[in-house]
Amino acid sequence: MEFAVAAGFNASEEIRAANQFGKSLRLFTASQVASATPLDELQQITQGWARSSASVLAGVGSPFSRGFSAVCYFTGRRLAEERGISIGLIDASWGGSHIAHWVTANATQNCRGPVHHTKLGTTEEWEAPGDMFNAMVVPFTRTPIFGVLFYQGESDTAGESKASYQQSLDYACAFEAMIASWREHWHAQSDTVLEMAFGFVQLSVWGDRENNTCGDATTTADSDSCAVAVVRYGQTANHGFV
Repeated sequence: MEFAVAAGFNASEEIRAANQFGKSLRLFTASQVASATPLDELQQITQGWARSSASVLAGVGSPFSRGFSAVCYFTGRRLAEERGISIGLIDASWGGSHIAHWVTANATQNCRGPVHHTKLGTTEEWEAPGDMFNAMVVPFTRTPIFGVLFYQGESDTAGESKASYQQSLDYACAFEAMIASWREHWHAQSDTVLEMAFGFVQLSVWGDRENNTCGDATTTADSDSCAVAVVRYGQTANHGFV
C-alpha cells in the first residue's frame, strides 16, 4: 500500500495532473509509527490535510514524506470523478509489513496459529502484534469514514521454512478477523456503519507455493475464508510483476 505515485508508471505526468483535483481531493499521510498500546492521537504526521497538488502528491517539502500511496490516490481520484464528489484520503501504510502488525492478538485468538512478533525493517527491535494498528489506525477510529483500502500480503506468503509456510496458512483467518475488528472499532468510536466497505487486492506469492490467502479459492477452506460482508477485491494477475 505504501507504493507511491512517484514510483509508478507515468509518474511525472500523474503528479503534474494532481493540481487539477485540488477541489475534489484532500490528502493526509500518517507517519510510520508503532506502539504496543492503542494511541488516542497520532504521534507524528507526515502530511497534514492538504488539497491535491503536485508537491503534496510527491512529498516535496516534508522531511518525513515518502510520497502518497498510489492505490489510495488513484482509487480516490476515480471515485471523485465518477461520482462528482469531494473525498478525503488518508495514507496510513508501511511497506513490507506483516498482517500481524495490523490486527491485535485478541482479535485473532480463534485463528489456527499465533500472530507472532516480527522485526521492523533494519531495526533490531521486535514489535508486538497490532503495533501499527495501535499507532496508525486507532487514532482515526473516532473519525467517520466510508471505507478502507488494504493492499498487503507479500510478507505473509509462503517462504522456504516450515514456520513461514504455516504463517501463510494462518493468513486467511487473521485477515477475516482484521476486517471484523476494524469495523467494530470504527463503529464503536464514531458514526461509521458497522459494515463499512473494505476493498483489498489479492497479491501474488513469493516463489512457487500456494499462498492460501483470503480470495485464493484453490481449496474449499480458502474459498470459505472470504465469507465476509461488503468486501471487494481485485486480482493482480497479468498486471505488473512481483
